Amino acid sequence: MIASVRLNRLHCNAENASEGATPYAWVEILAINDDTLRSSALVAGVGFVPAPLGAQLVIQNGMRAGDNASVPEALQRFDVGFRSDQLTRELIVVVALLDKHDVPGSAILAGYIVFLSIIREQIAAHIGDFIGLGNIPDPTDRDSAQQIIVNEITAVVKTKVLDAIKEHLSALDLGAIALGLDERDELIGAQVARFTVTEVASTTPLKLAIGAGTARDYQVDGELVVTANPCEDQIARVRLFQRAIENIQGALRQGASAPEGPGTEKRIEKLQKDLAAQSRLLATAKAELEDCRVRNGGIPAASSG
Repeated sequence: MIASVRLNRLHCNAENASEGATPYAWVEILAINDDTLRSSALVAGVGFVPAPLGAQLVIQNGMRAGDNASVPEALQRFDVGFRSDQLTRELIVVVALLDKHDVPGSAILAGYIVFLSIIREQIAAHIGDFIGLGNIPDPTDRDSAQQIIVNEITAVVKTKVLDAIKEHLSALDLGAIALGLDERDELIGAQVARFTVTEVASTTPLKLAIGAGTARDYQVDGELVVTANPCEDQIARVRLFQRAIENIQGALRQGASAPEGPGTEKRIEKLQKDLAAQSRLLATAKAELEDCRVRNGGIPAASSG
């Protein structure tokens, strides 16, 4: 089956900045299934906007209480394939909301890259806690228990991200911030939604309350749409290789800015070989998907993401 995470609109319930906010979102979709649980990673990052594009997609300038805006197109839909023979099918949606100010784009990019990696690590570190939520029958108690986990993860992620951003600020940038000439981008808040994906076609509302009850209160609205698809295994393979290629390309971009030397050259050479190998695997997977589509009456290729 295909689980489609759709993020539609951002609502501003309260905003204490007199000039309004300029929010942008960092989004990562993670999957926990039989395959990930058998691996050392435990959790797989299966949906995100690759860097640098995903680092600062502004939703609206000057957002104030009562405003609502469409989520940028690149963040609106993430399709994830699950096999019907998997006993564990968990989907986790993570959204962090930030307010854009004067921090250089290169520093924000560094923070975004750290965000994508540290979120996976933190979800893996709390995997037992997340799976255990399914054993709490009362929805209110379950939500409270999940919020405790989210708060713990947010605290760690915030520290790591801010450290990464600070490391990429120049002395001039730091001086301007210290003197009040520039402002740091601010983390408004973050929220996590968890779904158990069933084999039944369904649509489940998705509401992520960020900063609820505070002076900066926002909500992201969307839904999780689950559909059956006879080509789900082929789609899952296409997306697997697409994500692998995106990760390698991101590593290559990082390598291009790394200090020159034999170590960097060898790493880039290996990444280029890996990229070529994954590209061949992707081409084969796409051919298999197309063959499945033809055999099943022309299922839309867009289902593959």
